[in-house]
Amino acid sequence: MREQREFSRLIVSGGALFAFGLLAGLIYTFALIGQIEVWPLPWHITLASYWDADAWRRAHVGSLMNAIVVLVFASAAKAISLPDSSWFPFALCVQATAWLNSTAFVLAAILGVRGLSGNGSETNLVVYLLFLMAVITAFIQSWLLARHAWYFGHSTQVGS
Repeated sequence: MREQREFSRLIVSGGALFAFGLLAGLIYTFALIGQIEVWPLPWHITLASYWDADAWRRAHVGSLMNAIVVLVFASAAKAISLPDSSWFPFALCVQATAWLNSTAFVLAAILGVRGLSGNGSETNLVVYLLFLMAVITAFIQSWLLARHAWYFGHSTQVGS
């Protein structure tokens, strides 16, 4: 029961994150052309020069990549029959990693920072801490999956 509920949550989260990545891609397109312009609407809005297209590309691609990783991890956990007791912490870590990463990418683009170190402005520190929390949850989710995959592989008979 828990497996199906958490699996479904992961799939929904992955789909929502994919849509989030597509939205970041739309903003990336606007940053590339320097204005918000949607045909057939007769108007456009010129963007400020500080809109960094590279930062929005990172937000777009990073969010799409995280969405795909959520779906892959969900499928892998189901394939190895992750025990019910591990589904909640696993799903929580997978979603936290993906959303923390994606939020950090978008905040970095909005705030004009990279978040690669804890040095610099307070806004840079916020983005850095989001990335750091995502790294921690990524290690936990990877460990949970790898540990159960190892047990799954060693507890079944080959050829049976």
